[in-house]
Amino acid sequence: MSSKDYYAVLGINKNATDAEIKSAFRSLARKYHPDVNKDHTSQEKFKEINEAYQVLSDADKRRKYDQFGTVDGFDFGSAGFGGAGFSGFGDIFGNLGDIFEEFGFGGFGDAFGGRGASRSRSSGQTARKGEDIRVDASITLEEVANGVEKEIHVRHLDTCDHCAGTGSRSKKSAQSCQTCGGRGEVRQTRQSILGTISQVTPCPACHGEGKVVTDPCTNCSGSGRMAKSKTLKVKIPAGVETGSKLRVSGEGNVGQRGAQHGDLYVYIEVKKHALYERDGDDIHSKHIVSFSQAALGDEMDIQTLYGTIKLKVPAATQSHTVFRLKGKGIQHLQHHGQGDHYVTIIVETPKTLSNDEKTIYEYLAYLRKEKNSLAKGNIKEKIKKLFK
Repeated sequence: MSSKDYYAVLGINKNATDAEIKSAFRSLARKYHPDVNKDHTSQEKFKEINEAYQVLSDADKRRKYDQFGTVDGFDFGSAGFGGAGFSGFGDIFGNLGDIFEEFGFGGFGDAFGGRGASRSRSSGQTARKGEDIRVDASITLEEVANGVEKEIHVRHLDTCDHCAGTGSRSKKSAQSCQTCGGRGEVRQTRQSILGTISQVTPCPACHGEGKVVTDPCTNCSGSGRMAKSKTLKVKIPAGVETGSKLRVSGEGNVGQRGAQHGDLYVYIEVKKHALYERDGDDIHSKHIVSFSQAALGDEMDIQTLYGTIKLKVPAATQSHTVFRLKGKGIQHLQHHGQGDHYVTIIVETPKTLSNDEKTIYEYLAYLRKEKNSLAKGNIKEKIKKLFK
């Protein structure tokens, strides 16, 4: 395992970017796939290319490989052609069938979870699950801290009221497609530079469903579904952040002619807060204190996401000193515990002073033996007059 040079396998240098690694992999995968390259060594080469990509496309595995020449705990055998690790292809191309679509390998996606695998076949027919839908939900930082149940308004496709989802005016079941014999797909054979190639595509007559409606419903045009609105209550757990998404199973669009519903995805946006800034699961805020509070110390009320607490600020606290309120941050989303709340003390300098206040500050400077060229007169006499 340590003797393999994965960079050489993909034909790239050790400083290659992620984009260069992906590009090299795509090119070699097309070249050496066994259905394209009939050489007896192509399958072994194809495994080696995939193995190299599995390591170099993963930042942690690549780091270990660069440092040790191996990746502990990584089963290269399972990552080969047909193994579990082969799922890495899906991350690149989104759909394995798309890689070799230009070569006409229509059935390739079915074998590895591509487009064809998204159809659930039963008795030679195709049942198309409804589309997933997305809605956005805005929540406050307080709701992030405590969790919240939100009412979500959804516009989606649901069962047609006129035909009860059959797609037929007479509410009769759809008939088996004569073009594809109910299979939902047709096979075409053509000649190419690679020889004779068979390509399986969705049936153009029934659009891959295996069934056709002879008397389409005028309300839904034979689809069996119509636009409707609904309101759902969705529980949003504590700890989410902007970009988090929640899956609500079965609340998406209904499939055509009564097929399974898709899912609803709720995307979270956390509103900006006037007092707090979030850093991961920690909260940061500022608290302004007077010069006397900072110098003498004080006990003050601090607002947190969970209410008001007392904070003891010791004497001689300097401006921008940070105090930690343990466990007063955001709850960790995936595990137990909470972040912390950090309070930065800002010592405020008075913007205006009365004559008496100026005298007090001059006397304080005198006691601290601080020179001030702007101070005028005998400070002791000034203090005596002040306290007469």
